[in-house]
Amino acid sequence: MIYNELRNKRGHVMETQIVLSDHIESMPVSPGVSANKLINPTLAFAVPATPNNLSFSVTVLTRGMSFEGKPFVSFKVLDSENNIINQIEAPLPAEQVKANINPLGTFNFNLDFRNVLFRHAGDYFISFELNGNEVNRQKFEIIVNSEI
Repeated sequence: MIYNELRNKRGHVMETQIVLSDHIESMPVSPGVSANKLINPTLAFAVPATPNNLSFSVTVLTRGMSFEGKPFVSFKVLDSENNIINQIEAPLPAEQVKANINPLGTFNFNLDFRNVLFRHAGDYFISFELNGNEVNRQKFEIIVNSEI
């Protein structure tokens, strides 16, 4: 089952949202502080033909995420039949992350997927997993537009 909310070990709710975009830029706003800027957030990408490689960014917003134990995160690009076509996964340095968590209890993941091969137009998904459990999934579409 897929949730956009997941209860952590203490019973607190973790909320998530997945946003796709063309690119993410980090902009300094003051000494030692930066803000992220999403370039063209979207739910669809155009390619001139398929198969084709495409680079894009994904931001996963979280609130109330538990950093207890040894958290392991996975971000997958799936086709309409749930085949993995690309993925980024890693253990989180929990102690380092906990030391830098903000007072709102939010934590964002900013990912760049580069040269992902899309073999056909249609629906695809970004999946966010925590410790092997799918937390959230976002659908997006690849559209062939020969005019680009």
